[in-house]
Amino acid sequence: MREFRVLVLDDDAKVIQRLRDRVSPQHTILGTTWNVLIYGVHIDVVGDVNEMHFSDETLAQLVNSCSHPPHLMLADFGYATPHLREQLRDGLLSPDQFMRSILTMPDLVPEVERYLEANYSPGDPRVVHVHSNLCDNHCKIFLYTYTSLELKEVLPSVAARTKRTQNVFRQSIVVPIDTLEEFYDNGKYADKHDNDFYAYLVAGLLEHLIRQELLTFVLRGETARLKYIRYYRSGAGVLIIVLLGGAIGAVGEWLGARIMALVIVGLWTPAILLLLTAAIVFFILGILVPVFFERFMSNLLRRLRADEGGSDIE
Repeated sequence: MREFRVLVLDDDAKVIQRLRDRVSPQHTILGTTWNVLIYGVHIDVVGDVNEMHFSDETLAQLVNSCSHPPHLMLADFGYATPHLREQLRDGLLSPDQFMRSILTMPDLVPEVERYLEANYSPGDPRVVHVHSNLCDNHCKIFLYTYTSLELKEVLPSVAARTKRTQNVFRQSIVVPIDTLEEFYDNGKYADKHDNDFYAYLVAGLLEHLIRQELLTFVLRGETARLKYIRYYRSGAGVLIIVLLGGAIGAVGEWLGARIMALVIVGLWTPAILLLLTAAIVFFILGILVPVFFERFMSNLLRRLRADEGGSDIE
């Protein structure tokens, strides 16, 4: 059984839990069973409006989740405390103050580095794992982000959020998902927004992305493997042709030399008998070799088709 690891970062625990409930832990693709592992990190922000930071529990959980490289990252962009959201909703905090107080996914990197420096020695494997499996990972990052209408004018655009994230995770491909557009027709139905139902919608979207990226990941690996199989089996076919041609040429040359030697010394009868024998042998080979070669190549093609076949994702 092989693993497909997914790192999920969200400040809403309901999103992570619902995603775990929705995603089937095992998928069979092309005859191989894949175990989908969800590493969910609940982003907990602490502090007051003047100084927000990630909790030590969050950073410790993130370090532990990076012990193995994820094949896919799914991350909410912005993180805020429930108290901060309440202050905004009650009018005690202006949208501009709220915007300056929230933390984002790119802020995780310098904070986790400070956490590592304070708690681990430079040579600790966990330090190496965080840098290689998080900061320098080459996997795709789906950055989903929601912008309420009251914050749309003060928050950076989705393109700006994507650029900021890409500047931090330089080795990854950051793919933005504007949930205001995806779920609410770019604000047309924004008044229907509900936190619980939003978590349900996000979990469904992320589950679809996991299935899509798992299938893409498997097919990418299979494409590389099948290219090798084609080259290998094509090489086997060419080798058989070369060996058969070389063998027939060598035998023909040897018989020709023997027949000419007999003719030169005047032994016409042995020469004629040898010539007739050679003709019969080559006639039989002319019938058997194509049949053998056709069956050999048919078996190669049949095995190649079997390798290319498989079942749909389950």
